Amino acid sequence: PTEESGDEDKDSFYSALDELYHKIPSYDIKIVLGDANAKIGKEDVWGTTIGKESLHNTSNDNGKRLLSFANSTNMCITGTIFPHKNIHKETWLSPDGHTRNQIDHILIDQRHRRTVMDVRSMRGAECGSDHFLVLMKMRQRLATSKREKHTAEEKINFEKIKTLNLVDTFRIELHNRFQILEEAEEEQNDDQEEQEEIERKWETYKATVKDVAKQVIGTDGRNPKKPWFDEQCKEKLEERKKAKHDWLNCQLLEKEFHRQQYNSKHREVTSFLRRKKRQSINNLLEKAENDRSKNNSREFYRAVRFFKQGYKPRTCGIKDKDGTVTNERSKVLEIWKQYFEDLLNCESSEEERETQVGEEDEILVEEENPIVDPSLREVEDVIKHMKSAKSPGEDGIPIEVLKYGGEATLKYIHKLILKIWKNEAMPREWNEAVVIPLHKKGDKLQCTNYRGISLLNTTYKILSKIVLNRLNQRQTELIGDHQAGFVKERSTIDQIYVFKEVMSKCYEYQKEVYALFIDFKKAYDSIKR
Repeated sequence: PTEESGDEDKDSFYSALDELYHKIPSYDIKIVLGDANAKIGKEDVWGTTIGKESLHNTSNDNGKRLLSFANSTNMCITGTIFPHKNIHKETWLSPDGHTRNQIDHILIDQRHRRTVMDVRSMRGAECGSDHFLVLMKMRQRLATSKREKHTAEEKINFEKIKTLNLVDTFRIELHNRFQILEEAEEEQNDDQEEQEEIERKWETYKATVKDVAKQVIGTDGRNPKKPWFDEQCKEKLEERKKAKHDWLNCQLLEKEFHRQQYNSKHREVTSFLRRKKRQSINNLLEKAENDRSKNNSREFYRAVRFFKQGYKPRTCGIKDKDGTVTNERSKVLEIWKQYFEDLLNCESSEEERETQVGEEDEILVEEENPIVDPSLREVEDVIKHMKSAKSPGEDGIPIEVLKYGGEATLKYIHKLILKIWKNEAMPREWNEAVVIPLHKKGDKLQCTNYRGISLLNTTYKILSKIVLNRLNQRQTELIGDHQAGFVKERSTIDQIYVFKEVMSKCYEYQKEVYALFIDFKKAYDSIKR
């Protein structure tokens, strides 16, 4: 609150601050910093809470309140301890350039006061604010662990194939590579074990596709967070920074002139940046409208979500089972690992463990037909009907590669699947999934408020889809008409319609209806496997 704010607002603020402060564990280093609008004087009555190097001689009302808070929590105001020139104590400069105050402060608990080496304002830092940056130097021994350097793999934007008309080039290059591989494999000896041969064929396929994609399409650099912020914006900010430097370091007689120059430059830069940002937003809106007219629904709804959701701060930490927030990468990963292990590997009861062969299972065994190997046409149909623009698994290869890869790629994948089918052994990488937690609602620091999705390798999806299609051919014999979930061309809407009809008839003939609705919490995650 400002100095002119009412007592009720000030009391409410410091009451909330005191409550928050006492929630912090006693063993933590406690630092309170910010714009307090508080002038701190040199009164002796406050003892070790303040030093003798404050810019002001007497405290204002906000200053007394801040001092009372610091005294009650056994903290000290570090900006009043170290001797500096007055210009290095000032933290706020009025727009007219005549009033200078020290109202931004850093407080630290008395236990760690000796760790503070210096506190001063840095006038050179310029961000268009009338406040100066306050810098505190500390000397603290912390137990640090060496961070593992995670080098992110270069990302290939396969969507460029369509936009840059590279489909034919990509297909021809893949055809040539796989033809060479086929000739090389024919010359090799078949002394390898089946599992090793499957692993080799999979790794060869993966490396070949990525190599060709990098050669034909290229890799994407890091997307800028603010694409509208270009070199011209940087030049404008440098001009404003220079104008402020000239104002702060000029002679006294030139102060007014340079102040007006800075204010003029500040208005110019602010207006320029707003125009650039507004133009960028207008371009996004025009692109969204263009995508809508061309039925490019994916990009259109991506733009709608961008404008609807707005800015969302990134959440780096997570709470453990005890409610303690941690930001350390290794601990965060361990918390997520433990959460998904408990969620997905729920124990079943003794009754559920007892497996009994029912009539339907016996019928399946009796009527079982010879299993036919997947044909080339079957693999082709699965690839054709798989949805595009889906996130790939750990291999980083999307379905678009197989759709645009041509006949040679299709044949290579078919041979790999046949090898897996006959030997009943998959590449080890296919047994792994990348679990991505997506926030649903509530506190972002709680694991229970997230829904996990698994990203699987695309080629593994082809094999599983082949198996699913064959199972679907028999499901009509096993699933009755009362079942609508996970049945082709049926859904919950059918059940709702039937239930409404039942209620309508019962109401017509004055019959009672008893309905039981059950909503299983995280049913898909905790279902018996």
